[in-house]
Amino acid sequence: SAVTWPEDPVQWASAYYSLPTWIVARFFEYFGAEKAKRLCHMCNQRGPVTVRANTLKLTREQLQGSLHEDGIDVAFTKYSPWGLTLVNGRPTGGVIHLEQVKQN
Repeated sequence: SAVTWPEDPVQWASAYYSLPTWIVARFFEYFGAEKAKRLCHMCNQRGPVTVRANTLKLTREQLQGSLHEDGIDVAFTKYSPWGLTLVNGRPTGGVIHLEQVKQN
């Protein structure tokens, strides 16, 4: 059977984006309908996957090289001098299964 969507824009966005009505209402109040919908959409996106080098064992550059050798593209994090962002997101099985993470 077809889904019946609420006619109220806040209720609709709350249901569509699976967000609490109270926060969607705030988004609409503070940002207007179009920006609120974009913000609701962004709330459902995955965040970046980052790892931090254990500098007692290796440098961030060494970790970057080791990950690159295994075919994992990384970029330096913007704020942390020890972090790397995995460019392609979460690897299969998660970062916990990366050999570099096990050793680090």
